[in-house]
Amino acid sequence: MITRRFLMLTAGASALPFPALAKENDTTLPPPLPRLSGLSLTRTDGTATTLGAELGLGRATLVSLWATWCRPCVQEAQHLAKLRAAHAPDKLDIVGINVEKKRDEQKIAAFVKKGKVNYAQFRGDPEATYIAFGGSLPITLPRLYVFSASGTPLAMFGRYDGGKTLKAIDAAVATALKG
Repeated sequence: MITRRFLMLTAGASALPFPALAKENDTTLPPPLPRLSGLSLTRTDGTATTLGAELGLGRATLVSLWATWCRPCVQEAQHLAKLRAAHAPDKLDIVGINVEKKRDEQKIAAFVKKGKVNYAQFRGDPEATYIAFGGSLPITLPRLYVFSASGTPLAMFGRYDGGKTLKAIDAAVATALKG
């Protein structure tokens, strides 16, 4: 029984972009958005872009890093969809970046449907994205960054704790929208 459980955990961990033993209490804030503007991304249609090309100037911004295998990522996506519906795009930018090494477009489409995603989605190289945001590898998902309208990082959420995390995200968004 123990051997079977170990093998199941090991097999599941190998599907992760990095080992499952991530720094759950990492609270490192990323650099300001202008320093992240050159981050290479791919649009859902396969064309290349950068984070800076996709963000509006002078808006509070949320950047969510996610993967299809991450159950809390779906809950966070559903919450971000509610935030998108509650706040006009000219006031709040919301960007999702899928950071899986091996992408399965059918699983991504299923995630987007289940998460009721109504905000911009991109694909990013896991290592390059993690490093650009100033995090250390490995990383926990979901990972959400909140920036003020001036591009100053205000908050980072890297350990999902259900409703408690969602309330903290709402508070950080309220702060970002005031500034």
